[in-house]
Amino acid sequence: EGHSTFTDGDLLQEGGSIFLPNWSLIQEWEPLANDLGLDALDYVEPSTQIACRLLQITRVNQIPVSQIDPMTGYARQDTMEPQNRPFGDWIVVEGQLPSPTNCPGFDVTHFEFRLEERELLTAAPEPWQPVSLPEWQVTAPAPFCILAPTVEYAPPSLDGWIPLARYWDVKNGCEPGLIVNAWRSSGDSHHELRIVLREIGSTIPSLVSREVRIRLDNTAPKASLVRSPDDDVQLTLSDSAGNELTDQCEITATNSLSDTVILLQGRARDNGQGSPTSGDEHFDHYDLHWSGGDLGGWDRIDLAPGEAPDFRSYTSGRSDLDDTGTLPPAATDVYLGQFNLDAEYRAVTGMAPRKCGYAIRLTVVDRTIVGYFVARRNAHGTSIGRTGQTQRTFCFTPAVTVE
Repeated sequence: EGHSTFTDGDLLQEGGSIFLPNWSLIQEWEPLANDLGLDALDYVEPSTQIACRLLQITRVNQIPVSQIDPMTGYARQDTMEPQNRPFGDWIVVEGQLPSPTNCPGFDVTHFEFRLEERELLTAAPEPWQPVSLPEWQVTAPAPFCILAPTVEYAPPSLDGWIPLARYWDVKNGCEPGLIVNAWRSSGDSHHELRIVLREIGSTIPSLVSREVRIRLDNTAPKASLVRSPDDDVQLTLSDSAGNELTDQCEITATNSLSDTVILLQGRARDNGQGSPTSGDEHFDHYDLHWSGGDLGGWDRIDLAPGEAPDFRSYTSGRSDLDDTGTLPPAATDVYLGQFNLDAEYRAVTGMAPRKCGYAIRLTVVDRTIVGYFVARRNAHGTSIGRTGQTQRTFCFTPAVTVE
């Protein structure tokens, strides 16, 4: 009475003076805890033997695990860039699971698997949580698939278990790109992901994949239509000398022989937390577009003479722009670019700009690898960057009115 069901740190006496801790004896079986006693081994080993250990996460949001820093959880999109991209929104996980092909003699009908995640806090990690299943359907499968044109791959469930046999039935010949699962993330912290395999109905895992750490960023740059000390994306219009226009809504050309050039100033940062001075170090670039007159949509504002191709990117080396955005952090009048209304209008329409309404749009993009997943169509993929946008609209009157 009063004893636990297993012992902690059992010792095996060998001879008269040599002692072996229990971990030296049980580590071959890869138990989920290293403090299990010798009498707990019966509960670690599955009744159905698995000859191979092929259970691993291979890609997260289409990024190979080899391109994710195991210490920081940041990824790189390709091998030529630094590992400085977080993940956001849907976290789409692909992996390698045991099958009779890669694990001879293995009976998939006895097993089920699920994806789990946990938040990494400063003091201690949170408990592992199962990633639930939505109403997941595979539509328009491969031409030679034995299944119906639309099939329910997995019913909705909170515990997230998927029969391994079902996974291979759908993946083999029907949906070769079938993923392990997708998790709708939130927050901006560090998390870990893993795959767990067990015998159907068992409470003891048979195999657990190595954890993959990821850094989340689910906060988009915060935009404002008015000048605010708390917003990341702000835009003001200035004259060619850099003086802010008193009237941001009415611009009149003063000389019919020269182009109307508008300097674009403001703030382009990536923080979104209500403080423009901190930044979250995930700023990638900003861009500028214009619309109005006879232009039906939006057209990118050209770089000014002397501006390098990456002038609007954090990689530009500018003293007033880094991986958090424009500098100084609290400034709202940093030079962003210039808009030559006459030149841009002629390039698109072949005519001089006429009296009409126009708009200039500022977009800030961060470095987040954003995933998406539509369970009812089994559609998934990624895009690069969360965005924040603001724009200025104004009426332009040329010096010589063109009707």
